[in-house]
Amino acid sequence: MSICAYSGCWAGTGEVLRGERFLIWIGHGLRFSTSREPESAADILVAIDREDGIATLKAGAFAHPLLCDQAPPR
Repeated sequence: MSICAYSGCWAGTGEVLRGERFLIWIGHGLRFSTSREPESAADILVAIDREDGIATLKAGAFAHPLLCDQAPPR
């Protein structure tokens, strides 16, 4: 999984939990791409309400609400 915000991305392996209404991505010990410090690794959570397109990103002490649009057709 890769979650990007501001100046870089957290990247690594994660898992997906799916409920009827919610999708949740969880990553453990993801490193931030612009940091060389081992302590930059964070546990990441992204929870999306698929009915209204509102999500929350939680990475270490950083928390941010998200508004999700449907991807355009390919």
